[in-house]
Amino acid sequence: MMNKFASIRQYGTHRALIGQTTSENAQSVRLPLDAIIVPGTRPAAGLDQAITLARAANCWLLILASERLKGIEAERFLASRSFRKGIVIDFPPTHSHELLTFSALDSVNSELPPECGFYTSDLSAKRNVSLILGKMLGWRRVFFLGDDIRDITSPDLQATINMLGSFSAAGMRVTEFPDNSVVCHANRATGGPQDVFVSGAALAVDCNQDMGFFPDIYHEDWLFFYDAAASRQLADSSLQATQLTYYPFADSKRAAWQEFGDALGEGLYSLLHRDGNAEHATHEYWSHFLQVRRTFLKEILGRSQNADKRVRVEIADSVEAALECSLQIKPEVCARYVQAWRRDLNDWKWRVARIPAISSLGEVLAIDKALAELGLTRIAPQRNHPDSLRVWDNLAAALDGAAAAHGTGADQHRPGPLADADGGIVGRSDEGVPGRPVTIKAASGVQVGNNNVQNNYYGFRARPARLPRRREDWLPSRADGGAPSMPVDYPRRGHAFISYVRENSDEVDALQRTLEAAGIPVWRDTASLWPGENWHAKIRDAITRDALVFIACFSCHSAARRKSYMNEELLLAIDQLRLRQPDDPWLIPVRFDDCRIPDFELGPGRTLTSINRADLFGPSRDQAAARLVVAVQQLLRRPSPRPPEPEGAGAANPVRP
Repeated sequence: MMNKFASIRQYGTHRALIGQTTSENAQSVRLPLDAIIVPGTRPAAGLDQAITLARAANCWLLILASERLKGIEAERFLASRSFRKGIVIDFPPTHSHELLTFSALDSVNSELPPECGFYTSDLSAKRNVSLILGKMLGWRRVFFLGDDIRDITSPDLQATINMLGSFSAAGMRVTEFPDNSVVCHANRATGGPQDVFVSGAALAVDCNQDMGFFPDIYHEDWLFFYDAAASRQLADSSLQATQLTYYPFADSKRAAWQEFGDALGEGLYSLLHRDGNAEHATHEYWSHFLQVRRTFLKEILGRSQNADKRVRVEIADSVEAALECSLQIKPEVCARYVQAWRRDLNDWKWRVARIPAISSLGEVLAIDKALAELGLTRIAPQRNHPDSLRVWDNLAAALDGAAAAHGTGADQHRPGPLADADGGIVGRSDEGVPGRPVTIKAASGVQVGNNNVQNNYYGFRARPARLPRRREDWLPSRADGGAPSMPVDYPRRGHAFISYVRENSDEVDALQRTLEAAGIPVWRDTASLWPGENWHAKIRDAITRDALVFIACFSCHSAARRKSYMNEELLLAIDQLRLRQPDDPWLIPVRFDDCRIPDFELGPGRTLTSINRADLFGPSRDQAAARLVVAVQQLLRRPSPRPPEPEGAGAANPVRP
């Protein structure tokens, strides 16, 4: 393979490792895209381009939100753009799942330089979750898109996706602002030769190929597609994208934090230039490469006077911090890390190959079930959020203005708008004739997202639709078949009733937030009772008349209470359960700790302990909560009648002890 290590060096470019550098010879057949995946941390307004691309590709948009990006804000932004193929998840900072365990790497992490702990990132975890979710849902092709990436056109995205007909992964070049490490930015700034490489921030992946995973380390994307690069199955479309500008030398700790991953990635790819692979990344190899790396860093420091005088000091500080970290990196740790990565990679591939596809449900239920299996829930679609209503009001007013300009009153010969495949308004039919476009000067400035109405939806397949006259007609309550209305997840009247003791108020607060984030209406005594109301009658009605599911929350606190309102609520619920068919899953027990559930009789051969429960505690809490959400969603969607009232049910109110 190589004459020992005499010619080891750090390369300024890795273009020689790319299987194809242009998209000219890519498949001419348009390959469909299943999903665009955005691991988001920036405010929701930054999702505008992702929405535009997903709409053009007619694919799902998966947004995993954390830090400054809140799931509910992302969902509202999607609603303001009338985009309905979004999956928004608030990604928990402590999320874990058995499919996402990498035990070999975990055993090595404690040996890494302490600088590796300067920052924490959930980027790798989000991407790995997305790969598993895609496997469950049968997604073939996905596109990872950073929330700091801009200026990708729909044709460029499609050209990159088409390259998956010949390659297992294909990326775009993020050249403005260059997607490099701090050290590589310093190399360029001081006059060194420095290129950019394929990036996980604009990466198309064929999920049917032998997929890698993203380790929790800097250059996680380089390790993800390392085997593809080794087999020349990694493509570069040569199409360019823009990264939001930032100052890489603002904090020298950033360079120190990146150094282990940067050195590891450069060392592994240096082997590929020499016809080697990860098997050749031995202790001896790393001893030589780390010396090369430190020489590289010292050369940058020696050229620091070539940099702009305004940034020289910060560049030197950053590179010195990287060099200080490099001096702590041991060759044996690098060798062990690579070995652990390869062991975990083999285990990952074995696990992923055995993930069954969820194919027996509709798309929405399949998504909810897959997320539940991963211990996650999606934010409920915000169909009638005020932002969406304001957009609709502005658009309707503009269209009325156009009608007036044509000499027709708002109520005379009102032309119907054209709705795209997602239901977004794209234009109007001339004088009520479907399919004939009209130039609407008054509407040309109406903003939907960051584009005007005509540009935002230009070119999409349209169908006639009738414009609602009033704001209220846009709300989900309208179901008379007239004006178009937003889809409604739970059209039946009712709620999920939560029964608990006051000592568990904090746990119930968290449960209520989880349910309501998934669009599930909740009835709870602290929020649903108003001053002056007969609370005995209200609680009874809330259980016996309007509860589509009854959630009984048990804990050591509830077990210790000899008397409680929860006991009375539970007895009412059991009476209701006895009126239902044995296979009607209406009551769901929940445990907040390892307590004993009371063994109440429910009927012949049935007790409360025989009902499958949800344990919202311990390491599997998130997964159990997600499964609970899916179970409740399914109960709220099914068209089952309310059980008959028992004789004399309304004669008297129960007396609380």
